[in-house]
Amino acid sequence: FMYANQIAIELLMLLLVNVYTFLEGKNISFINVFIIVLTMLILGTRVSTMGGLLTFICIIIMYFIISLFHKTKISKRVILLFIPLSLFILLPTSPYSNRVEELEDYQEYEQETIISSEVVKEQNEKNVVVKKIDRIEYVYNNYNPNYLPLVFFEKYYPIKYDESFWYSYVKNNKNKSITYRDIEQSIVKRIMNIDNKNSNYLFGISNSRIQNVVNIENDFILHFYAFGIIGSIVLLFYYLVLLVYVIIRFFKKQDYFTFILATAYLLYLFSSYLTGNIINSLNITIPCLFIISGIFTNGLKKE
Repeated sequence: FMYANQIAIELLMLLLVNVYTFLEGKNISFINVFIIVLTMLILGTRVSTMGGLLTFICIIIMYFIISLFHKTKISKRVILLFIPLSLFILLPTSPYSNRVEELEDYQEYEQETIISSEVVKEQNEKNVVVKKIDRIEYVYNNYNPNYLPLVFFEKYYPIKYDESFWYSYVKNNKNKSITYRDIEQSIVKRIMNIDNKNSNYLFGISNSRIQNVVNIENDFILHFYAFGIIGSIVLLFYYLVLLVYVIIRFFKKQDYFTFILATAYLLYLFSSYLTGNIINSLNITIPCLFIISGIFTNGLKKE
């Protein structure tokens, strides 16, 4: 696994499958669920921590709803699932919460710095001296390494080749609105604007060219820039067709098994857009397709 979010989506799918198999009578799955939840907390990403908590709560609630809808007996095993679910009480001391607290503390410090700098600015406005701005110097003096790491404009897309872009980016973007994904997309947009070719929107600028500069951590957006509208349709149309089939299958069968598999696929697609580096990774694509194939297999068995 090259990225933590790849492990996170794998854990989500394993959580879904093991909850189902435990409710169906497989005792070892309870231990698996316990370990999976603990691993999610240790991993500390948004998808693994908050996504894991919301997913776990959702599948328990849906178990009751589907059982009541079909008037089937509710397994007493579902009560035991609240034991691994209770592990999320560790959330306030988890790596995820520590990361959030560090960011909030820094933002408070930054706000104080901004207020003091604005006071100085007001004092200096009375003695404004018009002079030519050194754009590179401006970027180095005003960028915030906590939002815009140095590597972006020194290595990935060097400022010495396009100082006007980085000057404009630092000047016109507030630190709190800057994210890695925003930086990545802005760089690739800039490359497309420099090319100034309408064909780029149809066929993209190629994945290899993007990866040589910076990786966009939003799969569907990455596909658009890399392969264009036509290329994205060719590559991603299968996922749309499968999504429609999965949803139709769930509403047709309305059983818990199909719900679990449909949820796994929806989380796969949602995580691909939210965190990226999923669809292009065979580490995740292959397990996901194995899980989703259960919908087809289940349909063949009962029809």
